[in-house]
Amino acid sequence: MSHTPKIPGINVFDSLVMGGDVKMVGLPTSDPEEEDKLWNDNGGIKVSAGSLIFNISTRDTEVNILASTPTNPADKVTVAYGTDTGDFYIYDGSAWYIYNNDY
Repeated sequence: MSHTPKIPGINVFDSLVMGGDVKMVGLPTSDPEEEDKLWNDNGGIKVSAGSLIFNISTRDTEVNILASTPTNPADKVTVAYGTDTGDFYIYDGSAWYIYNNDY
């Protein structure tokens, strides 16, 4: 059984066709990082894809990466990107592993 919530003053549609001018006020001006939420990107309307799932924040040379010993939370790894090699480096809490990004 399908249930469409009833909100006073709001109509819910499966599709919406409108003519004339449409004005949307109050849209955030940066990506809200909530999937399917609209936002205003310098006058253009965008739909958010949601929050970032994976971000590599460590970008350095291979020698600097391999010389580091990051502290990882339990059952987590650190992923780094070698700016001079194009390779990925994965630290498991005790050793670095290199993913050679050559094709």
